Amino acid sequence: MKMQFNIRGMHCSACAASIERTVRKLDGADQVYVNFAASLLSLEADPEKLSEEQIIQAVKSAGFEAEKAGTAAAEKAKERDRDDARMALINCIIALVFAVLLFYAAMHSMLRLPYFNVTDRVNGWIQFLLLIPVWIAGRQFFISGFRSLARLAPNMDSLVALCSSAAAVYSLILLIFSSKVPHLFFDTAGMVVALIMIGKYLEARSREKASDAIRGLMDLTPDIAHAVDADDVETDVPASSLRAGDIVRVRPGERIPADAVLTEGRTTVDESMLTGESLPVAKEPGDPLTGGSVNLSSVFLCRVEHTGEETMIARIIALVRDAQGSRPPIARLADTVSGFFVWLVIAVSVLTFCLWFFYAGKPFSLSLGFALSVLVIACPCALGLATPIALIAGIGRGAREGILIKNGTALENAGRITMAAFDKTGTVTEGHPTVQSLFAAENVTEDELLSAAASAEKISNHPLASAILNAAEERGLKPAAVTAGEEIAGQGIRAELSGQELCVGNAALLHNRGIAMIEPAGKGTGGTLIYA
Repeated sequence: MKMQFNIRGMHCSACAASIERTVRKLDGADQVYVNFAASLLSLEADPEKLSEEQIIQAVKSAGFEAEKAGTAAAEKAKERDRDDARMALINCIIALVFAVLLFYAAMHSMLRLPYFNVTDRVNGWIQFLLLIPVWIAGRQFFISGFRSLARLAPNMDSLVALCSSAAAVYSLILLIFSSKVPHLFFDTAGMVVALIMIGKYLEARSREKASDAIRGLMDLTPDIAHAVDADDVETDVPASSLRAGDIVRVRPGERIPADAVLTEGRTTVDESMLTGESLPVAKEPGDPLTGGSVNLSSVFLCRVEHTGEETMIARIIALVRDAQGSRPPIARLADTVSGFFVWLVIAVSVLTFCLWFFYAGKPFSLSLGFALSVLVIACPCALGLATPIALIAGIGRGAREGILIKNGTALENAGRITMAAFDKTGTVTEGHPTVQSLFAAENVTEDELLSAAASAEKISNHPLASAILNAAEERGLKPAAVTAGEEIAGQGIRAELSGQELCVGNAALLHNRGIAMIEPAGKGTGGTLIYA
């Protein structure tokens, strides 16, 4: 059984690896994968051996929070992402401001900049005081980093915490016990945290943007539905409260609140956001309706068939989420490397100090500086971040363009495609119809034909109507006012213009009205014929 959980509290790919190791130890857990960029835990679980609560508790024991993934949880995650991004920006600004002041205090003499007339020791204490707000703003690095170290599972935050703490502690010892204050490392301790916080904020923004595809699909479902009871009394209710069998009224311009079947009325529906079909689809009683699609022409009643996680939109969201939570082969390699990367960095840092201090005989401060440099350059953790960010960004962009990618392996294999086949509408075409040609009958000018068609199309919000109106506007034509206008679903418009009947639509409309049609010569292919 496939299970997915939203994870909160991760700061790097080493955190994801720690959760994977913890959950993988559970009896009944298989194919465990944590996508750090998507904050998503995916696994195959045996429901007889492993419950959702056990998984959540296991994640909690590793120092993180988990909740079952789904549409409702995604709404909460959306708000949390915004709050987290806002707080990250505030903390980033605070840290950067004080880090710049700290850098100025430390480097003013070298850069020959004006400064207070104080001793080196007083200046050292000023630097220490300026460091405190930077540490407070970046406290998550120290909490997460040292907590991970205590569990013998260090992450990238551990590198930041070790680097900044070592520099600050060494400088503080010199400041207190040294008779002559040498070069201090308070500026290093502060700038490391501030610069990494900038990277973390940009990373959070990238993750938020990469998840916009799912949020965009979620926004297709309206918040309110017009429920109709047996006495034809209409009541506005939350769309989330609808149940199978409920009758709902949908007006022109409104989105259909759930998957349903049309029971009364005829209309045309815009399904472009779900299927890519740019032209409206005619619907008659008995036809299925997809939640999230837009009613274009007429009021109708429909019977709800599927709600919640069973709707087409929810299934598409689940498909995109599954794809973003999948692990392509290249990600497996990156995760394997990043799993022991932190330990390797710490070991290299210690080795660097020992070589410079004991073997080369360099001063302690210089040797420490080299060791801290090793920790600093490893902090961004590009190994474990670049692959999942690229994965969810690519799948998210595809979803926004109407392309649903099954999993990360399929996306990786797409690079080896040598030939592709596409449908036309909305894929190799833009999905915005335009008037290409006008075929006027004898004794009728093209402007007269276009003006008459535009007069009728004024009462419609069909995409083809917009194309005709735009063409008339480009020619400087002003549509006349019509009376008794009626939009016939799937056929076109019938109206009265100057006392005469005016019909604009497809061949079926003219045939039903008993109007003879003349097939235009040289009409070409690939377009849609509109008769007037």
